[in-house]
Amino acid sequence: HGGFIFGLGDEAMGLLAYNNHQVVTLDSSISYLAPGKGNKLYAKAEIVQAKHKMAFLKATIYNDKNELIATMSGTYYYIN
Repeated sequence: HGGFIFGLGDEAMGLLAYNNHQVVTLDSSISYLAPGKGNKLYAKAEIVQAKHKMAFLKATIYNDKNELIATMSGTYYYIN
């Protein structure tokens, strides 16, 4: 289900962006590359750039066979 895959990637990026600050998602996009088949899905996130009030991240989502199923990008705003 696309909504679950999107939520998984958003959660991974949001947790990484958190870094002792509360964050909200300003913008996010996803590209689905393959069906989310398998027993488990994994998301890997990395910070592209972090500034005073915003962070830019990207995430990749894989299935349990280590096949890439989606890529994401997101912009997060630090609210405190």
